Amino acid sequence: MKKLILIPLILIILTGCNPLKNVTESEISVEGSTWEYYDEDWTYQIEFKENGKIKSTHPNDNTPENDSWTQSGSEIHFEFNDGFSNYDGKMKSVNLITGIGKSTSGKWEWKMKRIK
Repeated sequence: MKKLILIPLILIILTGCNPLKNVTESEISVEGSTWEYYDEDWTYQIEFKENGKIKSTHPNDNTPENDSWTQSGSEIHFEFNDGFSNYDGKMKSVNLITGIGKSTSGKWEWKMKRIK
């Protein structure tokens, strides 16, 4: 009897754990949205503009015209300074993206929370 109750309970838990399961493609698009980026060194805002452009409040972004982003489903890629630093992330929910950043100086973990 316990096994009969336990099996459906496990199935409910496993199928209900994907926070993007019932979200449409347009709902997970980052285009036009603004996010608070943070890692162990920095916190700043990123706006994902149309045509793959980025607007950032990063204090060291001296060449904003060559910053870009792309999205494929829940996978997000963006880069600064003509590809000097690259960021690959995955949407965990419509309001949270986590990922890994890379540049010639190393590799780091980052998160972003939607603010607009």
